[in-house]
Amino acid sequence: MGRKLILFDIDGTLIKSAGIGATKKIIMKHFGLDSSNSKLNMEGKTYRAIIAERLEELGFQNPERDERFSGALNDSSFVQSAIDEGFIFEKISNIEILLKSLRKDDHVLGLLTGNVKESAKIKLESVDLWKHFKLGAYGNVARVRSELVEVALTEAKKTTGISFDKNDVFIVGDTPLDIECAKHGGVKSVAIATGQKSLKELNQNMPDYAFEDFSDIESMLKIFT
Repeated sequence: MGRKLILFDIDGTLIKSAGIGATKKIIMKHFGLDSSNSKLNMEGKTYRAIIAERLEELGFQNPERDERFSGALNDSSFVQSAIDEGFIFEKISNIEILLKSLRKDDHVLGLLTGNVKESAKIKLESVDLWKHFKLGAYGNVARVRSELVEVALTEAKKTTGISFDKNDVFIVGDTPLDIECAKHGGVKSVAIATGQKSLKELNQNMPDYAFEDFSDIESMLKIFT
C-alpha cells in the first residue's frame, strides 16, 4: 500500500457548517459597507473569491487591487471572537476516527479549504483536529479553488519530500465545487453528504467516490489502499 495525499475541506466536512457572519463584519470593518443583503452563494468558494465577489456586488471594480483588500482577506479576528464569546464549532460525527486511521496507515493528511490559514487553524484547534494535518492549501491564495491543488502538491513536496502522483491524491469534500476542484486539478474526489448537499445531489456531479457520512470507515479506508 503506497502513501496517499488526502486533502480535506473544512466546513461541512470536518466541522458542522454554521455561519457566524464574519464576512459581513469584515467588509463593514475594512470598507465601511453593509453587505448583509448579499445574494451570493458562498458554499465551496475560496475566501478570496467570497470577499472579491461581495465587493463586486457592492459596485467595486477590481477589488483585489484595493489597498484594503489584503487586510480584509486575512482578518480572522471575528472567528476568534466568536469562539471567545461562546460559539462552538462541532466535529462531524466519526471524522476523527477516520483521520486517526488514515494517519495510522501512514497517509499524508492535508487541508484544501476556502478558509484562510489562520481561520482554519482557529476553527480546527477549537475541536482538537488541527494536529492531524501536515500541510494546507488555503483560500487566500486563489479565487479559483482548483488552483489550490498545485499549491497542495507543492506544500506536500516541501513538507514530506514526496512528489505525489496525482493518482495518489484525493480531495474529500461536501460540495459540488470540491468535486469540480478535483476534476480540474486532475486528482480524485471523495464526496461526503455531511454538508448542505444530499448524496443524490453530489452524485449528479459524478465524484469518484461518494458517501452519505463517515459511518462506514472500513469502506472509506479501502479507497486509499
